[in-house]
Amino acid sequence: MLGSTLSLSASRIFGAAISGVQAIYVARVLGPEQFGVFNLIYLIGWYVGLMHLGARDVALRDIPYFRGQKDPVREKLSRDVSLTSEILGRALTSSGLALVALMLKGPLLRYGLLLWAVSMFLVRMAELYNTISTVEQDFVFVSWVNSTRLAIIFAVVLLSIHWLGIYGPLLAPIVGSLVAVALYSRRHPLAFSFSLDRSQFGRMVTVGLPLAALTFVYWLYQSADRSIIAAVLSKSELGYYAMAAFIVQFLIQLPGDFITVLQPNLYRELGKENRLADIKGLVVHTTRAYVYLSALAILMLWTWFPPLIHLLLPKYEPSIPVLRILSLTIFFSSVLVVPYTILYSPGINRQMLCVGIWGGSALLTAGIGYGLLRLGYGLSGVAVASVLGQAMAAAAFLFLTRRYYSEWMDQKWHFYLEMLGPIGYVGCILGLLGHFGLHASSVPALLGESVLLLVVYVPCLLLFNRKAGLVRWKSFRFVNGSRA
Repeated sequence: MLGSTLSLSASRIFGAAISGVQAIYVARVLGPEQFGVFNLIYLIGWYVGLMHLGARDVALRDIPYFRGQKDPVREKLSRDVSLTSEILGRALTSSGLALVALMLKGPLLRYGLLLWAVSMFLVRMAELYNTISTVEQDFVFVSWVNSTRLAIIFAVVLLSIHWLGIYGPLLAPIVGSLVAVALYSRRHPLAFSFSLDRSQFGRMVTVGLPLAALTFVYWLYQSADRSIIAAVLSKSELGYYAMAAFIVQFLIQLPGDFITVLQPNLYRELGKENRLADIKGLVVHTTRAYVYLSALAILMLWTWFPPLIHLLLPKYEPSIPVLRILSLTIFFSSVLVVPYTILYSPGINRQMLCVGIWGGSALLTAGIGYGLLRLGYGLSGVAVASVLGQAMAAAAFLFLTRRYYSEWMDQKWHFYLEMLGPIGYVGCILGLLGHFGLHASSVPALLGESVLLLVVYVPCLLLFNRKAGLVRWKSFRFVNGSRA
């Protein structure tokens, strides 16, 4: 599993380099106001794209689950009905968005949403191929296709943004998705028969609608802060906030490759035994890895990104305070990801409980964010609301998941306390930096500070290694003058 994760992470890091440069370039060329318009189109199109039956999610869960139960008939039926429903449903939502876009008067929104409608269908097709390749656990191929798609998107943006303006970044995913579909189809074709079998379709709707509702409410929660800003503040302020949110969301997604690899393994094992006690190590070590990595990510975010914004995107300096506040969401996201995956799994099927948690967190974020805006706290107030919403979700998932692995976790509160250690340690480091004013003002100083902080974080890494046992230092002892 580690090798698969590293393969996907290599693709993610490559994509990060491209996406980071692309985001900076797009933001510089468009400026805060048009970058805000771009994010408004993104929000509208994204919400429309979340209207589906959850068929892809059903396929991602059911195919490895039935494979674990050695039931090829149900596996094939689930594949056929899920893919048929997904393709038909996405064609309908894309057509609907295109019709609405044609009725709009503003040219930026009209043509922007038309491009998004086409992109939405093609991106979904690429995602379906990605799903089948992920189920087959061909992670090296998935990472290669993802990297190729991102490189093509980057090239199209660079070639078109000065010519097409805001439409260039909207056209690029269309070209990238067409290439991805062509590559995936040669190695892992969808291999399904058009079918809307009544019993399986009914089952899929019963399982898929809660999954679709879960996806919709989750992204409503993720974008609640930006939605409040889009409704109340100016497009320029939306652009400032979107830049900070982009950086933080990217860092949250970096360790997400653990879950991409974890999910099919988790679902397959639950299909065999349906007992969480048998996957204790998977749960504990993955959660621990997330938490320690998130603390390091927060440390590097505070160090690297403010001077980079000052150097590369001076017009976006109002994003810096927002960025520092939102960095705390990286930690809370790392805490909840494994409990959420367990509640979502086929053996547990508590999707509606997850909907309630995400929905409550979205309402909390929106309510507190709006209140703080009215009190004059601006973008920083919305960022604080987002952190509080994420903290509520993390606490709820941890509390509600305990009952499902009570056999081995009931008396282990020190595990939860351990999760607070890395973020507390990083908080002390950042407090000392702020107190003594140790902030880099040049690139050489920034590199030196980064190396120093990594050295200071070594105790946390050593503690994590002692807990997880990834590297056994005893194997490096010298015996008779040679390494054993």
